[in-house]
Amino acid sequence: MNPLSPLTLLAAPLRWLARLSARAVLLLATAVFAAGVMLAINVADRPTALFLTTVFSLVAGFIYALTIPQALARGTQDKTRELEAREAALRDALAAQRNLDAEIARLRSMKISVESYKPILRLNLISVKAAIRDYLHTPAATDTVERSGGMLGLGQKERRTSAELFNVVRVAFEANLGVDLQALRFRRVGDGEVEVTGFARDFQGFQSMRTEKELSARLERITRVDSGKVELERFLTDDAEALKKSDQMQSQIIQRVNEGLEFAHLDEGIRRMTEAFLKVIFSPLGLTLHFVADAPPQGLGLVEFMDEQNRQFDSRIAVLEGQARARLES
Repeated sequence: MNPLSPLTLLAAPLRWLARLSARAVLLLATAVFAAGVMLAINVADRPTALFLTTVFSLVAGFIYALTIPQALARGTQDKTRELEAREAALRDALAAQRNLDAEIARLRSMKISVESYKPILRLNLISVKAAIRDYLHTPAATDTVERSGGMLGLGQKERRTSAELFNVVRVAFEANLGVDLQALRFRRVGDGEVEVTGFARDFQGFQSMRTEKELSARLERITRVDSGKVELERFLTDDAEALKKSDQMQSQIIQRVNEGLEFAHLDEGIRRMTEAFLKVIFSPLGLTLHFVADAPPQGLGLVEFMDEQNRQFDSRIAVLEGQARARLES
């Protein structure tokens, strides 16, 4: 068997010393040095005592020399790992804070300024320039028969008087058409899905209007009853009954326009423009709108619905801001 070298003999003790903490190494070295001093004190021979003190001092110094750098290195590694762990935790905290701030900013951007839409709840979508001309031909009154001439009923002549009214009225106008947004109803029907009901075209008044009585006349005829011969025909343009009839026709035309009866063909176009406008308004909310024409109105009005959405965002923002404050304070 090969004899063991000094380094082989010292390997195990050195490994054991390397596993000790810096505090344990310090105590061990101090104990070795103190043992040498105590042993030297009890030795009567002075050179021997000095030798023992020197030997034990060298051993204690050797222990320090071999183990303290390793212990210090181990302590440095522990501090480095602790610092790296703290830096990683700080990076995670900053990332989480940035995520919270981004989510809060996103929710704030999704809120709708309700006040900015209140002035345009009656949304004007189309200006229509049109003219309506109405014709009317009506009997003026009950025919009357007059008798004249002859004696004792002999040779009398019977004449029938009849009259007709001719009216032509023209109304030229420019009118605004749109939709009353507050008359619409909004109801959530699923995640991100909103049903819109209550659509109706809204007549929003005339920009300009000009009426003209193109013809208001009375045609009278006097006709022989026995022969049917027309004896007299008069065309009167200043007849009171004809003028009154034209006034009535003007009122009826304006009423039809106000009731929207003249614009039913525009409903589909106005509905499509309303859908496009509302989709722009609701785009920050990430909601999909479904217009249902034949369903009864149900849900909230536009302002109430937007207020409700904003309250939900405010509640969520308050929760996230609380989480952000707690994270910063920690």
